[in-house]
Amino acid sequence: MMRTKLLPILASPCCKAEIRLEGFNNETGDSKVSEGILTCVACQTEYPIINGIPRFVIELSEEEKSALSNIKSQGLVIREQTKNDDVSSEDIYKKIERIIREYEAPHAGKSEYAKQKYEKDLNYRIYGCEIQDKFVNTLKKYYTGSMGTFVDVGAGQGGLTKCFNEYFKSELSIIVDYDIKWVKVAQLRNPNTDIFRGDATRLPFKDGTIDFVMSQAMLEHIKDYSKAANELCRITKKVSFISWNPNKYSIYDFGHLEAPVTLLPKSIAPQVAKWWHGLRKTGRSYESIVAELNSTFYIATTHIKKIMQNYGVVHNVFTEFGMNSLKSEYTHHAGSLKKLLKKMPFVARLFFSTLAFLKIEPICYYILIKQDKA
Repeated sequence: MMRTKLLPILASPCCKAEIRLEGFNNETGDSKVSEGILTCVACQTEYPIINGIPRFVIELSEEEKSALSNIKSQGLVIREQTKNDDVSSEDIYKKIERIIREYEAPHAGKSEYAKQKYEKDLNYRIYGCEIQDKFVNTLKKYYTGSMGTFVDVGAGQGGLTKCFNEYFKSELSIIVDYDIKWVKVAQLRNPNTDIFRGDATRLPFKDGTIDFVMSQAMLEHIKDYSKAANELCRITKKVSFISWNPNKYSIYDFGHLEAPVTLLPKSIAPQVAKWWHGLRKTGRSYESIVAELNSTFYIATTHIKKIMQNYGVVHNVFTEFGMNSLKSEYTHHAGSLKKLLKKMPFVARLFFSTLAFLKIEPICYYILIKQDKA
């Protein structure tokens, strides 16, 4: 349910002007809205709240358009949230698993390699994505004190959001994601977090209103990633953490195509990736390779760093994260190299620092400390 106490920090994605909630009296205090319409006071663009989720997108789906019409016909009724019965964690995870299997089963693949990878990824999406102590231990030194507002952009399954909420205990916690299917999972996992459907290149917040902004493994899927990076910095009041993978200059695409294609033109990359997977006998199809390449953009670490430096002091925390990752009890991709480095901390730190110095770290981790303008 969207809390009306969020209204002072919201802005129209179209023109960044104020927005109002139709039919709501600001003097009535905080409310939780399940159905309603947010309207830009300047351009009059309407953003419906459907099932408690504001739809801050320029192009609504047909289902959302129909819901908007229904809300109008009901006289812009704002329904207050009713108290829900307690639901056990086991029931929540069962619901999450059903949703994820429904979404991911068509892409599971038929080879033994693909089946094993599917089950491993499924386990991570259900349970493992909540075990994120390596992120908290890396970032907690850069943010101290109480946290008023926390926003996770491109939160996916919402596991990292849950981990951060449990540690920082922010007063207002918000997830922004464009893909409504993952929003459903994130909402189950984070019942006390406001969920927005929104575009990372047009975030619905006023400048400098969010204490901690986070984006992890999202930027590489945004075509206009420069605009998205600027938006993540624009709305930041204190700290912004931006992580993506792979770094274009790391050569190898870990986590998506699992092939050495990051420096190659998109016209050649599919053939190279097909050859690579054929060599490894993974059974990955050419069609899935092309689809992955069409939705993944390889970004150089230096490119995003320059954007972030326009807003404040920037720290590359790849080495810190790498060391904390080795200490973590849970690692999704625990290869032989990680097991070796865990036994030799000094060598590990030297290894991570060298990759960062050469700007070829495979995964990029940057923190922005916002500077107050005089």
